[in-house]
Amino acid sequence: MWRSVACLGARAHLSDPAFLDVPITTDRRIREICGFGEDEPVTYRQLFLRVHPQDRHRVAARLEEVYRRRRGAYRQQFRICGPDGVERTVEVRGSLAVRDDPNGPGTLVSFIGIAKDISEEEALKASPVTKAEEARSAVEAKAHFLAMMSHEVRTPLNGVLGMIDLVLDTPLNEEQRGMLMRCRESSVSLLTIINDILDFSKIEAGMLAIESRPLALASLVEDVCATFAAETARKAIGLGFHVDAAIPQFVVGDSVRLRQVLTNLIGNAIKFTHQGEVRVQARRTPGASWNWPCRTRASASIRGRSGPCSSPSARPTSPPRGATAARAWG
Repeated sequence: MWRSVACLGARAHLSDPAFLDVPITTDRRIREICGFGEDEPVTYRQLFLRVHPQDRHRVAARLEEVYRRRRGAYRQQFRICGPDGVERTVEVRGSLAVRDDPNGPGTLVSFIGIAKDISEEEALKASPVTKAEEARSAVEAKAHFLAMMSHEVRTPLNGVLGMIDLVLDTPLNEEQRGMLMRCRESSVSLLTIINDILDFSKIEAGMLAIESRPLALASLVEDVCATFAAETARKAIGLGFHVDAAIPQFVVGDSVRLRQVLTNLIGNAIKFTHQGEVRVQARRTPGASWNWPCRTRASASIRGRSGPCSSPSARPTSPPRGATAARAWG
């Protein structure tokens, strides 16, 4: 801890010798940090000389700024070069107040504060290992937050969907049923987005597991296409699918992830097709082995009136900006 009181002229600055050479009362710890002996006098001029040359201007400018306001808190972090050649990083917190001198035309500047040696903390921050740990902790915290928020939001949303389904089972006129169906479709879309966020957090945390279970590929493609019936009817475009007869009735895979991929591909194809039709084709990869079940694969290609639509990862592009982006990229 240190404290000082200096008497300055009416138009003086902190660069005035009356401030720089005023005696400072300090405790033992500050003397140890700055390298002053027990009986050695301490002044701001001597302190400034021990501030690292690259930090000196910043330290003085901030102090002058607080002085011009006549009152305020002072907080700075800078390096001190002691007489033993050791460089230390210190954090200074103080309070400076300026008041008129009752005994003359000048002003009284009182400055009190504390200093802390944070050299070890700064060394740890600069360590590559510490930086890697901080980055890893940040990723884990983000993944945990996304997972928790996804679960917290999904629970009440499932309740909303359940209540909508219950109301749909009651006697309703066509207008009421239409509005409820639109509410249900919007809720399902929101639930899909939340599930995607949860999957993303699982991928970052390395916890996403891909299941390997028998699934009926033709039925899965048909179910996904059926969910887009209302959208294609609204746009007055066709939607059809074809599953290659060479594909076995049952294949091994993750039906949930495959449904997500097909939903994204078909949805993009419908979004970019304004007339004509969208065709979904699932075919066996040429040259694949018939060994059951690992070597059997299915690929989907989607074609609209304007040409083929493939996965976004097939060709790296940058999304456009502006109104066109809202129409073309969604």
